[in-house]
Amino acid sequence: MNVEGKHLLEIYSLLLELSDSYQVFWYLLHDHWEDAEDRFLVNESLDTPTAIVSHLLENEADSVLNGHVTLTAYRKEGSTNVNLSDHKQIVITTYSDAVADSFAYALNQAGYPEMEELISIQRRIYHWHYRPSRSRSREDLITYLHAIGFNDWCPGD
Repeated sequence: MNVEGKHLLEIYSLLLELSDSYQVFWYLLHDHWEDAEDRFLVNESLDTPTAIVSHLLENEADSVLNGHVTLTAYRKEGSTNVNLSDHKQIVITTYSDAVADSFAYALNQAGYPEMEELISIQRRIYHWHYRPSRSRSREDLITYLHAIGFNDWCPGD
């Protein structure tokens, strides 16, 4: 879903609060940032909505506002990913109808009705990725995330 920038963290937080806990939270630093490889950094101690939102508020320029990262909270029920993408869209994937229904209901209650087709930047529209000038460089962000408990992760390992 597309959410106006000033409401992005608010709506992402609302959706995170639909579960009491998460197994892991991660950053995906995309390959388009400095033409490097995709890099995943995970933190299993960010396992509640409160802990995740607190981290995001403290690091908003490096997370929510950084157009080179995707943020993901993962919960086991339905193998559900609650993503805030590098295009600053909220993307939810799940195998659970009940989980999907709870997200759809919460979004509808928040004033975001279901649409048949979502027009998005991923429709081969030329675009740029950005990060705030006050945010960390890629290497500085990696160093910082390691210092606060994130670890490198390679999906499939």
